[in-house]
Amino acid sequence: MNNAANTEVSALQKLLQYVTRGAAAVADRLRAEGGEIPADFDLFLAENLTLASPETNYDPARITARITETIDKKRELYLKLADGTGLPYAALWDGSEGTYVSRAASPEVHVLSDMEDIASLRALILRALSGIAECLVEAKQFGREDQDPERFLESALSKTLDDAMTFNPLFNLLMETGKMGLAAMALLDGARTQELGNPEITRIDASSSEGPGILVAGENLHDLQELLLQAQDSGVNVYTFAENASAHSYPHLKKHRHLAGNLGDGARSQNEVFSSFPGPILVTSPVLLPVPEDVTGRLFTTGSAGYPGCAHIGADSEGRKDFSALIEKAKECPALTEGDESFLIGGFSRRQMDGLSGMVSSHVRDGAIRKFAVFAGSDCGGDAGDYYTEFAGDLPRGVIILTAGDIKFRMNRLPLGDILGIPRVLDAGGVQDAYSLITIAKKQMEIFNLEDIDDLPFVWNLSCVRDADYMVLLTLLWMGVRKLHVGPKMPAEISPVIEQVLANTFGLTEAGSPEEDRRLMFADLETRKKPGFNGKLTITGDMLIGDIVRNFPEVVPLLLTCGMHCVGCGSSAYESLAEACQVHGLDPDEVIEYINKEMEK
Repeated sequence: MNNAANTEVSALQKLLQYVTRGAAAVADRLRAEGGEIPADFDLFLAENLTLASPETNYDPARITARITETIDKKRELYLKLADGTGLPYAALWDGSEGTYVSRAASPEVHVLSDMEDIASLRALILRALSGIAECLVEAKQFGREDQDPERFLESALSKTLDDAMTFNPLFNLLMETGKMGLAAMALLDGARTQELGNPEITRIDASSSEGPGILVAGENLHDLQELLLQAQDSGVNVYTFAENASAHSYPHLKKHRHLAGNLGDGARSQNEVFSSFPGPILVTSPVLLPVPEDVTGRLFTTGSAGYPGCAHIGADSEGRKDFSALIEKAKECPALTEGDESFLIGGFSRRQMDGLSGMVSSHVRDGAIRKFAVFAGSDCGGDAGDYYTEFAGDLPRGVIILTAGDIKFRMNRLPLGDILGIPRVLDAGGVQDAYSLITIAKKQMEIFNLEDIDDLPFVWNLSCVRDADYMVLLTLLWMGVRKLHVGPKMPAEISPVIEQVLANTFGLTEAGSPEEDRRLMFADLETRKKPGFNGKLTITGDMLIGDIVRNFPEVVPLLLTCGMHCVGCGSSAYESLAEACQVHGLDPDEVIEYINKEMEK
């Protein structure tokens, strides 16, 4: 794809975003009047945002058709309004297809505001809303919806056109977007785990096997599941690309023996892997870089992804997709050969970490684990991404890295070893799986009886490249995470004034050199007289008896004193403390209060 074509696509994506915001403004007004809006309209807006996202769709024909469809839907809603006065021009613009290119080039479409800081806030909100949209669209495929983030999406899109939204209201909207980002990630997490099971710690093959194969790029697990079901007994293996390694940790996906492995080291390796892979490639979402010409004949797209000249697999009226042409193409292409043995370890999701929480907190308390460094987000590519490899390559003793996103490929092959059997790099999955990292942090807050997330021995670093990264950024800020490092460079959407506001309010800083940032993040490890974390350890009712016995042996005599004499039997190991109390006719609250008071002494 040449630069001129890429520029045209970018302009059309901006126009699609513009008319989507206009349609949201009309729907928002109609909703306020008590009018009827189609049940799937908010999801339609979400799909538009994923189509308008950079590095997702390069097919001008599909984007043009979607602009027309959006204008048609907006017109239908506008005709239902009792009062259409005062709406922004984006809500009123009704141009024909012949005017799209000229309209897309107009300043009103590609300039969010003449005031730099208002434009900055709007840009950050829109990037994060597109990240939220990715979650909503995939969750809907699994049959899960949540009206709160869906309605918020509509309202927030409308407000990005409202010039009455001055700095303070927009900043509040920025924070509310972070709150809804957490809700959207929770929705997607629930949708995936309900359908596919809870991710398990898994050894993931990172090499090829003999036979024909299909490579799936993109994190849409619903599409991957559908492909696996259709390819069963076909003799065709299915491989995931890069960040989608987390798919191999889900029980109902990894049970398919033809889910053969994961290839690639992040988005930066896309063209190298695509060119060397002999079979067809399916791109679901959300990142697709321009591909070499030798790949286009084997490239298929689905969902929000699109590429000119490549086959697109759409859904039928019931949401089903037919991947038979893709499977037949794999049989026609040259087969893969056996690759050199290589593997990754993944699946350290919130559920798995719940099971380890007692052991982890015990090691935090005794000083074996001194700090957690959270690295989330997408690889920025090029030499700038080497920052993460250099940072992780010389970690202080006692630091564990938690990752979510393909930034993990910059550090997950380093020989960092483990801390008392716990690997020093624990990967939760893709960018949206930052939800697991947030949940892990909240669990540690509960165990140590903390009210402020900043009191945890956690440091946070986020690479902002994709829309989902911006969603995570605003979520962390809304949660009150301070001294968050963003890098390797501050996002271009953040103006100097907004950067200063975020620095003053949250301590947000641009990443420096790996050496400087290690000194900054781990300075207290050098000055702390006593190893470990001085938070107060709290036993809670949802902890399993087996975990308590194994990780907190000092609690066992206290349990025996309470009359729980079967703490060592096999069946009790899988009961929670609260359940065990009920079995023994004890008041769980009284037992928990007694144990925690005794442990404070």
